[in-house]
Amino acid sequence: MEVFSKEIMHIIMSNLSKERHIFCSEADFQFALANKIERYLEEKKVEKYNIFHEWCFEVPDKKNPEIFYKMYVDILVVINDKYYPIELKYKTKGNIKKDYKYLTYNDNNEMEYVLKNHVAYNLNCYSYVKDIDRLEQIKKHIRMVDCCYAIMLTNEPIYWIGPKEKSSYRDFVIKEYENKFDTKKYAIPRGKLLRWYNKSGNSISDGEIELDNSYEMDWRDYGTNLDDNRFNIKNNLENVRQFRYIISEIK
Repeated sequence: MEVFSKEIMHIIMSNLSKERHIFCSEADFQFALANKIERYLEEKKVEKYNIFHEWCFEVPDKKNPEIFYKMYVDILVVINDKYYPIELKYKTKGNIKKDYKYLTYNDNNEMEYVLKNHVAYNLNCYSYVKDIDRLEQIKKHIRMVDCCYAIMLTNEPIYWIGPKEKSSYRDFVIKEYENKFDTKKYAIPRGKLLRWYNKSGNSISDGEIELDNSYEMDWRDYGTNLDDNRFNIKNNLENVRQFRYIISEIK
């Protein structure tokens, strides 16, 4: 089998979208993706593989290498003694009306999915970049690791569009383009100290991240738009139906 690459991850996500258009939680997404990876490996007749959930690595601290931390990853794929750690984020947009806390979907199997409002966009973007940072550390210090993947799946457009104004988390945005007129994909730069900013525009030292590599934000549609006849959307709102995802590969 060829290397367990980013292209293969896109194929697996495409295959998954044909069976599961929506998930009730991040854990649901995690187990469904792991199952789809296993089925893909079986179809490719890979003889020696294992898939683990919540695998733990011990990795030295960036600033103080004498201190080791436990780093957990959502999924660990092991193929022929090579490790492929995967970190996931599943952030949803529910009903934005004040008198509703959730958005409810029903599919043709009469399964009901209730989506929460994960509105902390700043923290969620930071967490995704932090996942990349953590995976870089794992790749650097665990010799069996071939490459790693950070994945976010969401139906909230602010992640791929970006905030309208200069924000406190502007260094951590994961938008698709610098602005709506660009055709070149936006990339989180390497070697830049990524920081938070206060209301005065001054940087804050807490939560700084510096990545070893740059990462292009290549967003893709996840399956079909949920605004079709296979779904009964109880609370009919705009801009909540199309899920998109991004994969960052840490080599």
